[in-house]
Amino acid sequence: MTNPLKHVSELGGFSEAYAVVRTALVVRDGHTYRIEVLKGYGPATTTYTARCLVPRQVPAHMLAPATPPTDTPTDDPVTVWVESPFSPPVEADRPKEALAEALVRLAEPPSSKTEKTVSPPRPRRRGPVASSTTKRP
Repeated sequence: MTNPLKHVSELGGFSEAYAVVRTALVVRDGHTYRIEVLKGYGPATTTYTARCLVPRQVPAHMLAPATPPTDTPTDDPVTVWVESPFSPPVEADRPKEALAEALVRLAEPPSSKTEKTVSPPRPRRRGPVASSTTKRP
């Protein structure tokens, strides 16, 4: 059987389709990260991309249906995986390259990540404002 995702654009209604081809769980400084390498299927998609997900706890009632079963408590938090995007996005020609680049990005010290993505605010300087009634020579 051929891969059904190869022909997903022919089915109509799908603007994008991806397959997770590789997954890695890593722990750095006590924080867990899940890296997923995706193969995109669709027009002009030939590269592999990687995304990073981090676990977050949310109250169960935010995920539970409006009328939960009475025997299940909804006050306990549940853990969900939330995407923490790479900036710029990770793209590569092969899945191992995408995973390697994602791991390199996670291994960067937090200070170098901040320096690359956010420049420190610069103080604003205001010069004297000329009056509109002042004539210039």
